[in-house]
Amino acid sequence: MEWIDELNAKYGANEPLGILEIREVLSCYSTPRIYQLLESAIADGKIMRFENGIYYIPTQTIFGTSRLDSAKVIERKYVTRGTEVYGYYSGLTLLNGLGLTTQVPNVVEVVTNNEASRVREVFVGKQRVRLRKARMFITSENADALAVLDLFNQVDPTKIENADWCGVTEYLKANDLTLRKIMEYSAVYPARAVKNFMNSGVAYAVA
Repeated sequence: MEWIDELNAKYGANEPLGILEIREVLSCYSTPRIYQLLESAIADGKIMRFENGIYYIPTQTIFGTSRLDSAKVIERKYVTRGTEVYGYYSGLTLLNGLGLTTQVPNVVEVVTNNEASRVREVFVGKQRVRLRKARMFITSENADALAVLDLFNQVDPTKIENADWCGVTEYLKANDLTLRKIMEYSAVYPARAVKNFMNSGVAYAVA
């Protein structure tokens, strides 16, 4: 199946493939024919279905046929696809990623354009995911700033003893976030987000 080889060359094995990616390779076929080809490939073990609408090209390991990592699927569905950004991690997931807690979250929290409800929980594989509707349309231009405002909307630095803000400071610098850029999106958050951000002291790193 040459089209599977093309998919593999373009996206790689064990990577989430939505119908959009598959259509890009099978653009000369009708929708019914694409699904026929998919079902045939699944029957032959060339492609695996992770869940409705998400597929992957498996590999063989010493433990058998590979399984797709749920974290990759969460990122593909709710956070980013290639250069397109439509979400960011929030809650304990964000705090853990920035080194503000060592607690490993049982629930992955994501704010995303791809959710219409204020908050909703779903399972991706066996991983529980808490989805939140974005306060404003998320893009690659604003996602990092919104994530910082989201962080300080949740965290009051005056109530955290000996907090290490180095991870947050590094995040700001790595993503070229200035105080002006963060303030540009502050209107969609409660006033406490900006207050907590300023009280943390990390604002001086990007002022």
